[in-house]
Amino acid sequence: MSGHLLEQVPGKWAAIVRPFLQRAVEFEKQQPVVSYFLRTHVAYLCMKNRTKDKEDLKFLKQLLSDLEKDKQRLTTELENADGRTILRKYALMLFTRADDEERSGNANLNIVRLFFTSALLFEATTQFTDDGEMDSIAKEKSKYAKYTAACMKKALDSKVPYISRNGIAEAPSSDPSCSRDGRLSSRAEGGGDGGTPPPEYPAPAPFSEPSTPFSPPPAYAPPPFASPFPPAPGGGIQGTVMKNSNGVSAPVEGGSYRGEARAVGQAGAPSLDAILDAQKSVSQAVTALQFYDHANARNFLLKALEFLDQQS
Repeated sequence: MSGHLLEQVPGKWAAIVRPFLQRAVEFEKQQPVVSYFLRTHVAYLCMKNRTKDKEDLKFLKQLLSDLEKDKQRLTTELENADGRTILRKYALMLFTRADDEERSGNANLNIVRLFFTSALLFEATTQFTDDGEMDSIAKEKSKYAKYTAACMKKALDSKVPYISRNGIAEAPSSDPSCSRDGRLSSRAEGGGDGGTPPPEYPAPAPFSEPSTPFSPPPAYAPPPFASPFPPAPGGGIQGTVMKNSNGVSAPVEGGSYRGEARAVGQAGAPSLDAILDAQKSVSQAVTALQFYDHANARNFLLKALEFLDQQS
């Protein structure tokens, strides 16, 4: 369903939507739901950038018509499906596979494609956010994936040994074709040394014929989550839910909150600001765990403990 749309993309939208449509074609047979949500992201981008131009409207109308047909065809698969979670899961799977290969000293076009595709999948989650932005962890991983793909592609094109740069913050590059925002210059994509600034995403053409054919990963179920905390006495915590100024909700056991509130500000107790900072760190740890990023989750939890150790 996505293949014919590639030929109909209006020129002004090509740099924005073609990479997503190309990835949708690749996922279509093995992971049709991922392909579907990549195309809903294309619709989201087109709606944001739409004009009254007849060519734009014709393409958007065809895209929405195809999506409606796919929605009916994938009724069972899409039932109770969370698009953001699905895209994020596959983005993380591809990122991890590419990162493991890159850190092992390997460099080839298939790794470039894996990084590039994972970045696009992270980017596609913005269609589900209120502010149209990736969360902080997805943004960091997407930026690193594009940056590493750009550097590896440049090395392969130049036929020079690729040197792994695992720390993006400690790996500035003086080569303009290997920019830290992950974009590929026209030279890195195979064009000339001059020309207009590169688009937000590199054109997909260099990645359409990798030396090793790329196929989307098989279906994957994340490991069951085991809570590190023992169950509360009596089968659980009952009571009201309190929400602080940062929007972090926490269950409060009946009758216990008043006594704890009086303790804040007393000698040896953390200040209210420290408690709020700790709650924010815990919230960030939860976000990290959603990406199975245990290292950052542990750091955020340790930071929360440091805040709680501060005495008022």
